[in-house]
Amino acid sequence: MRIGIIGAGNVGATLAAQLTRLGHQVAIANSRGPETLAQVAAQTGATPVPITHVTSQADAVITAVPEKSIPGLPAGLLSALPRNTVVIDAGNYVPELRDGHIDAIDAGLPESQWVQSQLRHPVVKAFNTIRPASLANLGKPAGAPGRAVIPVAGDDPAAKSVVLELADQLGFDGLDAGPLAESWRQQPGTPIYTTDLPLDAARQALADANPAQTASWRSRHPQLNPAMPPTRRTGVRFVLANPSDPSRLNELSDWYGTYSAAVTVPGYLASDVHFENPDASGERNSARYATIYDIVSPDPATAWPDTEHSPAYPTNLFSDPRAKLVSPALRASYALVGSQLQPGPHGPLTGIHVILSNGGSDTERQHREAQILQTGSFYSASRFRIIEGFPEPAEWLEIFETDDPDPLHAYPRVTSHTLPASQIQPQLTESFRLAAARTTSGA
Repeated sequence: MRIGIIGAGNVGATLAAQLTRLGHQVAIANSRGPETLAQVAAQTGATPVPITHVTSQADAVITAVPEKSIPGLPAGLLSALPRNTVVIDAGNYVPELRDGHIDAIDAGLPESQWVQSQLRHPVVKAFNTIRPASLANLGKPAGAPGRAVIPVAGDDPAAKSVVLELADQLGFDGLDAGPLAESWRQQPGTPIYTTDLPLDAARQALADANPAQTASWRSRHPQLNPAMPPTRRTGVRFVLANPSDPSRLNELSDWYGTYSAAVTVPGYLASDVHFENPDASGERNSARYATIYDIVSPDPATAWPDTEHSPAYPTNLFSDPRAKLVSPALRASYALVGSQLQPGPHGPLTGIHVILSNGGSDTERQHREAQILQTGSFYSASRFRIIEGFPEPAEWLEIFETDDPDPLHAYPRVTSHTLPASQIQPQLTESFRLAAARTTSGA
């Protein structure tokens, strides 16, 4: 079968690799051109083509892009296809920080019905409920016990039959999930989403779905206050970075957002939160960007190696020229030592103050953090010790979280009321404001 894939992120690249392995002729495209897909092609065997050519002579086309990108596809790319060309929507709507707001979906229209209206071609919803790692690793022969399900929703029985057959070839039980109007039953937050259920349990999961589940998922993904309870967080992956070309900040943000979404893996890294300080000098001790990935695995020392060595790790993104727009100043993993919360309610997270330091004791840090929390300008303080990092990471990391409307100046205002601990040697002390946040559905 000739298959075109629009989107070369984690989902698109994994589908390309698996379908090529099965002998299908797979073409893959993104919005930036085939010259950016050399590594994807090498890893998957798919043929990179211009996006305007990806549907040429295709028997099936898969869209694997954020919902916000659907209206920006070339005019007529899919509407001009023969009606019997199968178009598969593998996407999910992630409001606010990734997709913004799409009024029709927010009002209750199933996501794939909105996609169909934009593409002006019938679509089948499939491959949106399975994580790339599961797609790459959980396939089993037909009839094998515990074979995971891929639900398939759509209005054209012939098109659904094609997709159900593809699911079977990939090693999964395809399950007819009804018409496209019922595709909300497999949207994010429903019982079948990312749960890799076998056939009987999957049927029950579809029956048990209700729209409130997706509404709840959207309300917390991403959440306005992404701080995790200290009992869930076992450590953090902490990254400081600067832009190599300040004139291309939007491109950097798009690339880094795609990368972070791909490495935020349930069970290892439960969320990623991006912060910025627009007044930073760009030196290592005054970085513009800070990213915190919350580690939730029982052994925080293994979380980043396991993520980096996962089959779903987005190695292909480093062939994207935009990857060079990020200049890392520090990449390190830290294990949680302790944390303190200011009693009472607080508002949404607006920013953080970060201290990297050496020397001194945990007791000294704990005492100073308590003093700072008592000022009321910060509601949480956490202490971490180094696991590994590059280059030359500090022994200690402290993160203070604030809901102050002016997070870049909250820490300088309150530290005039606290005495510095004499044995602690700061390597970096810097404030950042919240830029973006994401939480995995498994968090």
